[in-house]
Amino acid sequence: MNRVVQRLAVVGWLLLLAVPSYAGMSHGAHAADSDSSRPSRPMAATQAARTHPLMTGSITAAQQPQVMADFIRAYGKARQNRTGTIKVFRRYLPLLGAHRIVGYFEQRDESCHGELHNLGKVIARQEPDLITAMGICADACTYACQHGLVKTHFADRAKESEGNHLARIQRELEQFCAAEPVVPQFYAGNCAHSAGHAYAMLTNGALPPTLALCSGFEVAEMQFYCETGVFMQLIGRISRTFDGRNEGLQAAVRMRMEYCVREAHYISACMRFVLTDFRKPGALTIISQHCSQLEGLSRQGCFNGLGFLARGEISRDPAALEARCHQKEHSDRRQCISGAVFAKTGHRHAEAIAAACAHLGDSADRRFCATQHGQPYYRLGNPTLDAML
Repeated sequence: MNRVVQRLAVVGWLLLLAVPSYAGMSHGAHAADSDSSRPSRPMAATQAARTHPLMTGSITAAQQPQVMADFIRAYGKARQNRTGTIKVFRRYLPLLGAHRIVGYFEQRDESCHGELHNLGKVIARQEPDLITAMGICADACTYACQHGLVKTHFADRAKESEGNHLARIQRELEQFCAAEPVVPQFYAGNCAHSAGHAYAMLTNGALPPTLALCSGFEVAEMQFYCETGVFMQLIGRISRTFDGRNEGLQAAVRMRMEYCVREAHYISACMRFVLTDFRKPGALTIISQHCSQLEGLSRQGCFNGLGFLARGEISRDPAALEARCHQKEHSDRRQCISGAVFAKTGHRHAEAIAAACAHLGDSADRRFCATQHGQPYYRLGNPTLDAML
């Protein structure tokens, strides 16, 4: 099915959801509508999102080829010059509409996660109603639009408030993430990841207070997913602390591993971003050696992070999963396998990762691998993830 059609179908599915507010609701529970004759807020908002100017755009079909070509050229130039894409989205979103912009990116790469955080930021500032804005983003680029939207919405709310805004926004985000999801498969962990982005913005990037905000979630998995959002948001700033050092590969890996052990509550959440440039076989071998020197939850989290970082290697050679996750300790090996295959729905390497499970020599490991791959990332209740937290 064409991704644009799929995306409009997702928007249609939102009509089945009813979440009048994000206060006072538990995850998975539906709130009773006090006035059954009136559509619920998300139902009304999603109906509006279908024909919302930010969804449909203002141009005619005849104008689309030229305007789209102008957008593609402006976006490519902004990426090449590293001048930021927010201005480009701000200019072309009202013209093209979200469905055309998303359709362009998803036809190139269905996961396209790194492309659309800024689209979500622009939507948040052009449509202040959160539920309607989420209907416009839908599931675009593995929810990248939602991440940009949610973090910007709550960060902007904090700027507009007085007093202890951190505590209030933290409370609102926790309530929002506990509520029934507005968008199908926008799992609680996905929401917590968005919250991590927002918290990092609210604290101006100060890591200890940001991670303390993540600790406000009662469930450890939510805290972990929140930290992934924090480190993703701050990776540019963190990377600059290592710039200008003329270290070799061993020293470069060591310093970043020491940083994650020292600064993160959950080492795997940190490794996924701080070590993102160290995915070649030689670097992965050094990381594995560092993991073997750790103990307890840090050790398990480290092997989980190792598996995550090895995904590129595994996607190119599925047999590499067996070679990379060959640890003698059962728990170490299982964490490495889980880190490699427990991936987001729509991940660009999903098929190759699934094929890698068959290359594991142990039948129990193959079954475990298939089970882990079959669980959607961000959905709570993965016992292997919970075991490292």
